[in-house]
Amino acid sequence: MAIFTWDADNEGSLRAQGFEHVSYLPLATDSHRFRPDLPAGPEAWRADVSFVGDSMTRAVADSVVACRRFPWLTEHYTDVATAFVRSESRGVADVLAEEFPALYSTYAVLADPKDRLACESLITWEATRQYRWQCVSALAGHHSLIAGDVEGWRGAFQDAAHLNILPRLDYYEDLPRFYPLSRINLNCTSKQMKGAVNQRVFDVPACGGFVLTDNQPQLARLFELEREVLTYAEPAEIPERLASLLGDGALRRKISAAARRRIGAEHTYEHRIAELCRVMRASFGC
Repeated sequence: MAIFTWDADNEGSLRAQGFEHVSYLPLATDSHRFRPDLPAGPEAWRADVSFVGDSMTRAVADSVVACRRFPWLTEHYTDVATAFVRSESRGVADVLAEEFPALYSTYAVLADPKDRLACESLITWEATRQYRWQCVSALAGHHSLIAGDVEGWRGAFQDAAHLNILPRLDYYEDLPRFYPLSRINLNCTSKQMKGAVNQRVFDVPACGGFVLTDNQPQLARLFELEREVLTYAEPAEIPERLASLLGDGALRRKISAAARRRIGAEHTYEHRIAELCRVMRASFGC
């Protein structure tokens, strides 16, 4: 058996479970769909800054319901999630053990793996919600668009007149035409991916857009920082980066073009399939 993971952080734990053939295979883009020569989307999609993604309101609410049998967690999950956001630890269990030992002792004796997963999901989704809302709050002062769950985002930013909220966009039909209409596409990675790089970092430049992303630990393995991708370390840095980048269209175009060249050379699905086949042949002689 061979296992391929898009998150290099998973390699060690998978090998520790006894899997011999484990390989890192990061995400990529479909260069046939995400390409810069597509017809432009509607003018209503044009913005200074945009963010595509859900508010996580429903995901958190559903997870609270799933964990209602664990009041020891549901009474404290927001605090645990806050600690998880700021921690460099990759796993929820590690943060519980380090910062909430009493909660960890209760979590650790859960016999059913599904119960542990439910607890970890609640913390992960709440951490993502907190982080995502912090990042989107930084769009204040700009003509901004959010595409996602309309009700959730309106509830999150009831008085944010600067934010225009669109319904969810279709990944295949809409996003390749949406991204180029934003001067800056903001990316803030879900906290279930503490180290990995998500899809948007590949998709946005591939279709001619510019992305400003959080500096994930694995990003430098895929792109040259400051030449092919620009980043922020924490949400507090976003306003300054936006102000600088919105006034420098030449830099945005230069970075986007460099990223697109790297993606075309190394980060398409054709490249990933070729690497998968190479590993399979090397591992099993097939």
